Amino acid sequence: MQVYDKVIETTRELLKPFPVKELNRNHAKPWNLLKENEFLLQKEVAFELGIRSQPSTCYQAVTSSKELLPEDKILLYGPDLPEIKKNVPFTRITWIQIDPIEDQDKAYQRIKKLEFAKFKIIPEGYMMLSSSMDQKEQVRVSKKAMKKALDFATVGNSVYHTGASGDGPAHRTGEKGG
Repeated sequence: MQVYDKVIETTRELLKPFPVKELNRNHAKPWNLLKENEFLLQKEVAFELGIRSQPSTCYQAVTSSKELLPEDKILLYGPDLPEIKKNVPFTRITWIQIDPIEDQDKAYQRIKKLEFAKFKIIPEGYMMLSSSMDQKEQVRVSKKAMKKALDFATVGNSVYHTGASGDGPAHRTGEKGG
């Protein structure tokens, strides 16, 4: 499946001039994952990522090319959560390497499953709002989460270790945070 390969290559070229930090994929900080999205009121929020008045985007690109994505990485361009003190623009880009799928209907179903998996991974204190029509993602980060030192390595590892199904080994409870 090479439908998105050009998108991945172009994005890499666009990002080349910017400093990047590779985050630890084995980040040990435990974080509570919720079964349902929590609603964070404005008074509970430390800041927002990709607030509507600022630029933001999100997208996912899938490939079967092991040459294009030879290893799993969590990369950060820009400040980490503990460094952010006010609302900022936000972009989340996810590249996923999967085994080749010859059947187009099965490939489409697999891509859709991967796109919706992000909604099953809900770190406490990290409320994600998404608009697929605008390809925008807005995140509210709670004051409580910042006091507990939530960072992008923790969020990224929640996604990575939980897996595409959203049912992986990360700690999941039925509690609602806030």
